[in-house]
Amino acid sequence: MMKKTDSEKLNLLLCSVFASVTFTLYAPCAIYLANAEEFLFTLYHFALIPLACFIGVTALLYFAGLLFRKGRNIYCGVLFAIGILVYLQGNLLFEETGVFNGMPYILQDHISHIAADSVIWIIVIALCVFCAAKFGDSAGKAFSEISGIFSAFIAVALAVLLVSSDRSYLKPANGFVSTEGLMEANAGRNAIVLVLDMFDKTYMDEILEESPDTAESLSGFVYYRGVEGCYTSTKESLGAFLQSRELTDAVTGSGFSTGIYTDVRFIPEKLRNETENFLQGSGAINDIPLFIKTLYRLVSCSYAPDIFRPAVWLYGNEFDALYSAENSSYEVYSISNTAFYNRLRSEGISTSDDPCFRMIHLYGSHYPYVHDEYLNPIIPSFSDENAIRASKGALLIAENYLKQLRSIGAYEDSLIVIMADHGYVAPDLVTDPLLMIKVPESAQGFRIDDTPFSQSEIPAMIAKLFP
Repeated sequence: MMKKTDSEKLNLLLCSVFASVTFTLYAPCAIYLANAEEFLFTLYHFALIPLACFIGVTALLYFAGLLFRKGRNIYCGVLFAIGILVYLQGNLLFEETGVFNGMPYILQDHISHIAADSVIWIIVIALCVFCAAKFGDSAGKAFSEISGIFSAFIAVALAVLLVSSDRSYLKPANGFVSTEGLMEANAGRNAIVLVLDMFDKTYMDEILEESPDTAESLSGFVYYRGVEGCYTSTKESLGAFLQSRELTDAVTGSGFSTGIYTDVRFIPEKLRNETENFLQGSGAINDIPLFIKTLYRLVSCSYAPDIFRPAVWLYGNEFDALYSAENSSYEVYSISNTAFYNRLRSEGISTSDDPCFRMIHLYGSHYPYVHDEYLNPIIPSFSDENAIRASKGALLIAENYLKQLRSIGAYEDSLIVIMADHGYVAPDLVTDPLLMIKVPESAQGFRIDDTPFSQSEIPAMIAKLFP
């Protein structure tokens, strides 16, 4: 027969495991696998982190519990309540707030749900503490037995999830989008597409009204103000853009050197094989402590009480800088406006022997707005005023890029497109993106065309203009 002290320690261990297993082990894997296409890395790169955190947190809870001699059953009751509540939070109590696409979490809009959620947490913890105080060892035994059963259930659920998932999510990525060729252009023919994320055409209208001189730096461009947006996300928009048969045929059949600089998920296999900046090689998490912090902020958005959500909220790009290539002289491409601008100023555009197709996706005018019109950093903002300032900053990048194309003779004979993947994004709102095109040898100044057409027609439109 097991001694009482050994029995109490077993109860404590089982409750510690249950309090930890969902949050530290199951949730990171489950959230990743449900959103694997949104990340640059795979589960292979961080699988040991949840396991280590699970073991570490479980040990911490267990040894802390050993300090409670008289109140150990109450401590186990609290651990049991946390285990139950964390599981319920992620599966039943969680309030769906959409995807992490840069939108803020506005506390005032969720007060009623936060209040109800907090009351449930308080009541369940209080009930478990009450039962532990009233029923003593019997309650402690019940807590541990149920904890053991639920922990086993969660472990099995995780195993099933891993076994049934796409194998590619469990292996290292076989390549990455690099910066190779980013600052190259031919001193003659090129086809260059600058994609300024979330640059709404109304921003351009306001900028032209405030600063008519903006048009002078865009000589030869036609501003297609009649474009009607039909996409509300980058994945949807650039996915359709790069999968267009007309555009793909134009790119692959042109004989141009091809560089596509965006998230690898948006580049179809056919184009990926033709893209010189998609490099074979492995990558790794480059800042483990920050990665752990960010990973569990992500977990907390779903599995912690809603009252903590404003403190842990993510905007969607926090993981991007935490993954980098190994054994490569080239960096993993980032859509950062300032990173591109700094590279443009420090390196400049070099001359390529071959005509170039370049599609360069930048942060553009996406919220939260993180820089002003001069690309100086600002406190992340969502105001309309800063949307215009950020858009002016994005145009400053484009203007400097065009200036450098002129300096190497790559402007006049090139097809150049400055566009957005979509306009301003808000729930149940479809807006219109920016689209400006300069065809080769265009001698005219800046013009505006108000002819209406769908955004879905843009790839075929560009393909017909290929030099």
